[in-house]
Amino acid sequence: MKDRTINFPGMSHYLLSLLTISLLVCSCGNTPKFELEDDPGEIVVVSNFNLTKDIKVFVSKSRSILGDQSRTEYVDNAVVELYRGNQYLETLSIAGSKGDGYEAVFYTSNTFQPEEDVLYTIKVQVPGYEEVTAKSRIPSSIQLVSLEITSLKTVERPDGKASLEFDLNLQFEDPAEEINYYHINLMQQYHPFFIVEGDTIFDPSSAYMETVIITSKINSNNEVAHISGGVLLKDQPFNGKIISYTLPVNLVIDPQEEIPGNLFVDLRTVSEEYYLYFDALSRQEESDDTPFTPPVFLFDNIEGGKGVFAGYNSSLDSLQIQN
Repeated sequence: MKDRTINFPGMSHYLLSLLTISLLVCSCGNTPKFELEDDPGEIVVVSNFNLTKDIKVFVSKSRSILGDQSRTEYVDNAVVELYRGNQYLETLSIAGSKGDGYEAVFYTSNTFQPEEDVLYTIKVQVPGYEEVTAKSRIPSSIQLVSLEITSLKTVERPDGKASLEFDLNLQFEDPAEEINYYHINLMQQYHPFFIVEGDTIFDPSSAYMETVIITSKINSNNEVAHISGGVLLKDQPFNGKIISYTLPVNLVIDPQEEIPGNLFVDLRTVSEEYYLYFDALSRQEESDDTPFTPPVFLFDNIEGGKGVFAGYNSSLDSLQIQN
């Protein structure tokens, strides 16, 4: 049977008249008010944990489009429970509270001693919201085999400072028969000095550390430049081999006031959740803000909410920059 359209004589004129009358009524009376109910948002849970530190879980509420976009609303009345698989371990304690001068309220463990390759679960309950859960583990650590700095050069800058440009070459052994994820993080040590009667004086207490930021502009390896430093790697091209990786580094120093100390290299073996969350977040931060740029969707592993609960392991080594 074919579809048939039935036209009623004068129907179009009737609809036009009805629309006109409606507009006139609205314009003659008070302006109609539309009340939008504020969306309570979702629970956001963020926690990255490893073997050496107490677990910290940050709980907040996602910001409504009608609410204040300038600050994060942390939750100080949540119940955060930690499980090993399905076995209850402990209820986390709150550290600080709103109004105590803390920048962020978080929940921390008291007796928790994490282990490698064990699946942990957190459950977060906030009044007025459904319970949210997440699972993750700490991968086995991997040791650095070698570290080396090559192609070191000093480039003078117009502002009187200098750029130290070099390649950091590192090697590590990638475990076979599984997909592995890495975050190579760099920290540079600096030693300020001053001159007294021709002598160079160093004050050990004034030494400081800064994270080395690797941007996509100087990272030619087509890997993801992590938003807080270093790069993120996935082992698909490696899989059970000795990995040789070169990372271009550019440090800015004031040669009249300081000299570089040790460069610390933190090789993190990270869970899949860690990699996928920070991979998306980093690409989102690096993407061009244009209508033609495809959107980057942020990964999360929080069931019933948003955020990330992710384990990682860490292997630390250092070397001296010689110039």
